[in-house]
Amino acid sequence: LTMLTYYATFAEIIENDRDRVLLSNTKSICDVVYYSLSFALVPVFVSMGVNIRAVALIFLPLALTMVIPLFLIKERSTRPSDGFVPEKAVRVNVFQSFILSFKNRDFIVWLGILAVMNVGLQLFLSGINEFFSTTGLDMTFIMASAFAPIPFTLMLYNYFVRKKGMKFAHQYALLIFSVGMVMMFACPHLPEKLMLPYAMLCGVITSFGIGSFFSVIYIIPSQLASDENARSGICASSMYFAVQGIFEAVAAGFASGPLLVFLKQHGLIQYT
Repeated sequence: LTMLTYYATFAEIIENDRDRVLLSNTKSICDVVYYSLSFALVPVFVSMGVNIRAVALIFLPLALTMVIPLFLIKERSTRPSDGFVPEKAVRVNVFQSFILSFKNRDFIVWLGILAVMNVGLQLFLSGINEFFSTTGLDMTFIMASAFAPIPFTLMLYNYFVRKKGMKFAHQYALLIFSVGMVMMFACPHLPEKLMLPYAMLCGVITSFGIGSFFSVIYIIPSQLASDENARSGICASSMYFAVQGIFEAVAAGFASGPLLVFLKQHGLIQYT
């Protein structure tokens, strides 16, 4: 609920597309930090013999970062004595907001794209963890190679957005990510000494797609909600992100559950 409230501000406090992209990219870089902590740094502590409860307590203070928006997001005074004139707005309940989100054809198309995209991302994260955990390779290096370059790959992604548009930029990101995923399947067939460098190379290639994945999940719903607000006077940005979150969770569960099991049973991911 806390994060939904935060995501809803993307459509309300931002006045133009440029600022929306900037905020989304900044949030993406923050996402990279917490993914790196989860998938790279935490395993280091565990491998050193640190109890997982102690690791959780070490990272617990990071939860305080959730209150940062309380100090940074400022709104105009809503007191009549300060000259506030309320805007005409259409009030809707939760059910009406839910129905409204599914009446938006562009949002439905986006949910389909998001589901497929999230299956690929979660399959990448779960698949390499399944495979490399049985090979003795250092997962920290592999995950770092996939996440560390993201701030720089986002610069290239933003360049394509400015020059070619978001559609072209996202297609480019999906293509590059797919190439990295396909290349990863060659790891089991390489000599042991080449396996780690090759896996890190694949991680760097996929980072060109991962960065854009983090960015578009904030840009597109907030843009659609902003357009809906301008068109109908209804602000349903929180519901857009809530529905998107459900689709992300279902796609992630499918990728890390039935699909991953299927790939392992058919020998496409080797494990012991």
